[in-house]
Amino acid sequence: MKFRNLLAKKNLSLHRLLTWVGGIALLLFVVSAFMHPLMIWTGPRAASFFPPQVKIKSSVVESIPIILSQNKIDNAAIVKIVQGEPGPLLQVSAEISGPKRYFNPVTKTELPDYDQTQAIWLARYYSGLSDTTITNITLQTEFNTDYPSVNRLLPVYKIEFDTPDNKALFVHTETGAMGSITNNWKSALQSGFQLLHTWNWLENVETLRLIAMGIMLLSILGLVISGTGLVFLLKRRKIPQKSRRFHRYIAYAILLPLLASCLSGSLHLFWSSFEGNIDDQRLQRNLDLAQAHFNEKSNWLAPYQDISFNAMSLIEGAGGGYFYRLGIPPAQVDKVITRRQKFDGMPVEKSALYIALNNQTEAPLTDRNMSIHYARKLLKKDIQTSASASLITRFGPEYDFRNKRLPVWKIIFADAPSDILYIDPISGILVDRMTSPDLFERYVFSWAHKWDFLVPVSGRPGRDALVMLFLTSLLVLAGLGIYMRTKSTKTKNGSPNER
Repeated sequence: MKFRNLLAKKNLSLHRLLTWVGGIALLLFVVSAFMHPLMIWTGPRAASFFPPQVKIKSSVVESIPIILSQNKIDNAAIVKIVQGEPGPLLQVSAEISGPKRYFNPVTKTELPDYDQTQAIWLARYYSGLSDTTITNITLQTEFNTDYPSVNRLLPVYKIEFDTPDNKALFVHTETGAMGSITNNWKSALQSGFQLLHTWNWLENVETLRLIAMGIMLLSILGLVISGTGLVFLLKRRKIPQKSRRFHRYIAYAILLPLLASCLSGSLHLFWSSFEGNIDDQRLQRNLDLAQAHFNEKSNWLAPYQDISFNAMSLIEGAGGGYFYRLGIPPAQVDKVITRRQKFDGMPVEKSALYIALNNQTEAPLTDRNMSIHYARKLLKKDIQTSASASLITRFGPEYDFRNKRLPVWKIIFADAPSDILYIDPISGILVDRMTSPDLFERYVFSWAHKWDFLVPVSGRPGRDALVMLFLTSLLVLAGLGIYMRTKSTKTKNGSPNER
């Protein structure tokens, strides 16, 4: 009994000692945490969520070797058909993240300096602002406060519109994706979140950011652990003060989720700080587009004239062979997009055909074996090394919305089971790469910090409501704790109101 009383006193002393630092840190994190769902609920919404769909006829594909020959293009990173305002356009990227050239497949002529025009068209498509004046256009090659690294795609064009709320969109012309949409209100919330929750304003002094946030998180953990000790060590009794009584009741209710949130947040802070950069892991070998690869056989696409392909790219296969990759769209695309579909994402293709350039015949290739080939080439794996491949058609904890590309293939080699790669079959590039510990951290953060495990049961609105209830309870808990500590300090100092 003496030991228990001594332990209870130690816990109480630690709890009181950490009240100011831990309580204020908790208030800062909770107030800023409210800003994240507010950004989602009240921020600007896109008029269109998924990229513009392209319909590619056989005549478009037949024009590709002619365009490449006429413009003496014998080397490129990505060659693909994209949807533009005039219709399908041939997009040629000299480098994966470099400048892009556009050609009209019908007239076989180049559209000079068209990348910015393509970005403007995409911004109007996603925003629905077809006639609104554009005030500024910027090619953004680095992440910043308005366009943080969570968006992943670079380079993007920032298109700013002349609207009362200064709406701006970030568009990625290679994929035709919208990286982000913002306005004055969302920018203010995002800045507040970065200032108080992630402390990104100290990202140029990362060590200082980690130390400062580490102290705050440790003080909160100290409060939680010492408070947990008090819950179990102190005898149950009638507490006369309402503030103390409510403080304890709330602590009982949210103890476990608070502890889970603190631990997962701490893990995410340090893990993300040392996480590798994916930019230097993409496939860098350019395509050899010499005319010798192309066969001039005529009418070879006749068997496919009734198919409207929704993607076309040139890719290099194993052994140096080159192929047209022709994407076949899903059987049916829903016109009404639900909120869940927006967050989960939808694959833009059902399957693909591979046509050899040298003889214009269909090759027995699939996205699965081509993605394994890309991964094998990237990691310089021997052909004897077996690999597993699974198709990812929805965003989730392991492959989330920031990557923007669907579908992708998840590749794991037998000799390195902890190394996980995600390959985009359309362009053959590495979209994401992680280790098994990385994957574990993502699931921990998704389930313990963002409560995504509730989404299949309650839906996102239900999950959000529970999160807001939890945050409100935290706010009351921290407020009561600081109030009681202030009152106790006044009593010790002989305040006349407390005598």
